[in-house]
Amino acid sequence: MGTPYLAIHFTLIPRDPYTEILIAELAEYPFESFEETENGLIAYIPENVANLIVIESLPLRNNPDVAMDYSIQTLAPQNWNEEWERDFPAVVIDERCRIRAPFHEAKGYPLELIIYPKMSFGTGHHPTTYLMISYLLDLECAGINVLDMGCGTGILGIAALQMGAKQVTAVDTELWCVQNTLENARLNQCTSLEAVQQNTVPKGKIPFDLILANINRNILVQQMEDYLDVLKEKGSILLSGFYPSDLKLISTQMTTLGFRINSTREKDEWMAVLFDSIR
Repeated sequence: MGTPYLAIHFTLIPRDPYTEILIAELAEYPFESFEETENGLIAYIPENVANLIVIESLPLRNNPDVAMDYSIQTLAPQNWNEEWERDFPAVVIDERCRIRAPFHEAKGYPLELIIYPKMSFGTGHHPTTYLMISYLLDLECAGINVLDMGCGTGILGIAALQMGAKQVTAVDTELWCVQNTLENARLNQCTSLEAVQQNTVPKGKIPFDLILANINRNILVQQMEDYLDVLKEKGSILLSGFYPSDLKLISTQMTTLGFRINSTREKDEWMAVLFDSIR
């Protein structure tokens, strides 16, 4: 008999950007996975380590800019891999890339990525991850050095390596994302990936040919100038994690820093943009 779990259903008004903030706050406690919903998210935690008092003490609980409610559901022990396999099928991108779990069978696509997400973001199901990989499939990755900011599961850096990148540096603020990235790199036999835990752009590295950043708009805006410091001349930056309505703000700042828009793509009200340096 497995361990019973609690599923805590959070409702957030407004949902964005507070879902990501809530995940970051809950990650300080032994929650094992998160599932984003239309109204917020569901957080899963083993019943024997759950301390519901911490929910009332979360900073977001006392934030006047967001209304947060929650309900608690007790889940019977179950095979989580079986549940995940049933509820989260493999993802196919542009008929060229298939993202699957370790327990899914290979199907012979040109690019197959094995991802076990645990608590981390990035399985290809979210439109922004889909857009980023769709872009990567059309870029020349052979022999380049890549920086993946906000790596989550490491899926973007792993995809770049599988497409011929020379080296990937993956960065995330959360230790469990770094650990998950390294685990997924091993699953995909990627040996040229370095993952580090920090909330800033890594300094002292060889300049990067390509920077990938699938993060929310506010963080992108904060970090843009730092990206410039570590990007090779005539390098490119691929951004996602924002809505089409945010494009003007982002493109204006990138233009000021010496970039031009190469192209844009949209999926399900989300956007990705490829910028080229004109320095």
